[in-house]
Amino acid sequence: MSTNLTAGYLIGLLKDLPSDTPLLVRGYEDGVDYVTSIEAVKVHLFQNDEWYYGQHQPSPDGLCEGVMLCGEHVKNPNNETSK
Repeated sequence: MSTNLTAGYLIGLLKDLPSDTPLLVRGYEDGVDYVTSIEAVKVHLFQNDEWYYGQHQPSPDGLCEGVMLCGEHVKNPNNETSK
């Protein structure tokens, strides 16, 4: 997808999925992680040019409000691998 995703567009995509469909985000280097939280954020737009930083910088006085989907690596409680 090459467009900026909005809440309304995301709701439209999600409304037809089963309610127990997991939400996922890219892992740090490879794979995917579960979305574990969402956060309302304020950001300054286009603050970072380096490829390894996100383009926008969170800041309490940011002029743009958004929602950040957060994921983290969560250890498999049974230490099992499913294939």
